[in-house]
Amino acid sequence: RYCFQAHIFHILFLAQTQASKPTQDLKDTMGRGQGALIRISNQSSKTVEIKLIEGRKIDDMGLDRLQGTLEPGQQFPSEGGREHKGRRYQYIEGEVRNRFQKDGYFTLQAHPQDDTPCSKLGLVVDHDSWICRDSSLDLESSVVMVAYVDECQDDDNFKIEIRIYDNFDGAKWMEQLGDSHDLGKQPLCRVGLPGTHDSCTYKFDADKGNSPDSAEILGVLPDMILSQIFERLCQCQSLSTKEQLERGIRYLDLRVGYHPESDSFATCHGVFCVDVKEVLQELAEFLEANPKEVVIVEFKKLYGMDEQQNQALVQIIDEALGAKMANFFECPPTAPLNDFWEKGYQAVVLYQNFDFVKESNGKLWSLGCLDSPWPEAGDHNELYSKLTEKVSQLPESKLFCAQGILTPDAELIKRSILTGGGLSIRQIAKRCNGKVVDWLEEEWKPNRKVNIVIVDFFQDSNLIPAVINYNRHNDD
Repeated sequence: RYCFQAHIFHILFLAQTQASKPTQDLKDTMGRGQGALIRISNQSSKTVEIKLIEGRKIDDMGLDRLQGTLEPGQQFPSEGGREHKGRRYQYIEGEVRNRFQKDGYFTLQAHPQDDTPCSKLGLVVDHDSWICRDSSLDLESSVVMVAYVDECQDDDNFKIEIRIYDNFDGAKWMEQLGDSHDLGKQPLCRVGLPGTHDSCTYKFDADKGNSPDSAEILGVLPDMILSQIFERLCQCQSLSTKEQLERGIRYLDLRVGYHPESDSFATCHGVFCVDVKEVLQELAEFLEANPKEVVIVEFKKLYGMDEQQNQALVQIIDEALGAKMANFFECPPTAPLNDFWEKGYQAVVLYQNFDFVKESNGKLWSLGCLDSPWPEAGDHNELYSKLTEKVSQLPESKLFCAQGILTPDAELIKRSILTGGGLSIRQIAKRCNGKVVDWLEEEWKPNRKVNIVIVDFFQDSNLIPAVINYNRHNDD
C-alpha cells in the first residue's frame, strides 16, 4: 500500500496517457488473431434475407455461404465450413496477402419478410483485430442483428457470433411481450430479466471521495488519486439509471453507503457514486411512464448505517416508490406478472436489514427471496463451471440471479496502472460478457433455466436482446 501511494504522481501521469490510447487498449483486449470463424443464427420468429451490401478490400470467396434466406432456427453456413466445438462456422481469412487487407470491411443486412426496415451491422479487420462496427438501431424493424467478437481459446483466430433476434422496445418490452406472448401468465421468478452488477457506479462523486467499503475494494488510498483510478477499479457501468432502464434492464444491484458530512446516501464501490435520491427519482419516472414494466431493486449492501440511517433510507425509498412497491404477501416471487400489473406493483425492493423488512409489512422483501450466489471466479472456465452448477439448481419459489461476472484482482489492476497497462474492470467484462450470452443461448435457454442475468458494462454485450427473447419461448 505504501509503495502504491508513493507512486501517486506516476499514476496521474499514466492515467492521462492511457486515456489517449483507446485503440491500442482495444487491440490488447481483442488479441492477435488472423482469420475469423463466422456464424449467423436466426434466433428470431421471422424469416430474413441476409445480404452483403458493401465491402472494401475483400474477395467474395467464402462470403456467399453467409447470404440467402434464413428461416427461424436456421444458421449460415448451413453446410460445409469448419467445425469448432461441435458447431459449423465459415472461415474468413484476415491476412493481407489473402482476402482482407488493412481496414477491410463488409456490411451485412437482415431483411425481414414482413417488409419492415432491415437491420444491419459491419465487421472490420485491421490485420490482427476484428471489430463489430455499431449501426444505429431502426426501431421500426421487426428484427435486430447483433454480433459478438471473441478470440478462440484454442488457436489465433477470432470467433464471431452473429445473431438475429425479434426487436423489442427496451422501455416497454414487458408490455409488448404481454400482448404478443402472454408474458403476464408467467411467475416473476420464471421471467427472463436482464440486469446489471453494481448498477449505479456510472459516475464518481469527487466531493464525497472514499466510501465506507473502500478498504475492501481499494485498500487505503488518498482522495486525490481516486478520480484517476475510478474508471479502472471501481466503475462497473457507464450508463445512468434512466438509460439502463430504457435499454431494457429490469434488475438493479445497489450498494449504498451513508455519507455523514452531507447526511446523505449514495451508491458506492470503493468510492461514493450516485445519490440514492437521483437513482430512485429516475426509476420512479420510468415506472410512471411505463406502467407495465416491473423492476427488481436490490439494496444488497448497506454501509455505515445504524438504525437511524436505515430508517431515513427506508423513508426515502417509500417516498419515491410508494404504492408501486410490490407487497410480498400479496405478490410473492411465484405470483404471475398479471397479478403485479393488476395491483399496480412495479418495484420489487429487496433490503439487506431484516429488522426493517419485518417492520415494512411486506413492502420490503428479504434478501432471502433472491438466490444470488457469488461465483468468485477468476477465469472463464471457472465461471462457466460455477454458473452451470448453480443454474441447474434453479429454485422453484425464489428469484434467481446468475452473476455473469469475473472477480477482478484489485492488486493486479493496480500493478497494471503502475506499469502503463490497460487492465480494468471494463476490459475484463469485455472478455467475459459475450461468453455469458453464449452459455445463455446454447445451454440455459434450451433447458428453461433463466431468471435474472447480470454483467458489468452490459452495453458491451448482447445480453438484453438475448434475455428478452428468452421470454418468447415461455409459452412453448
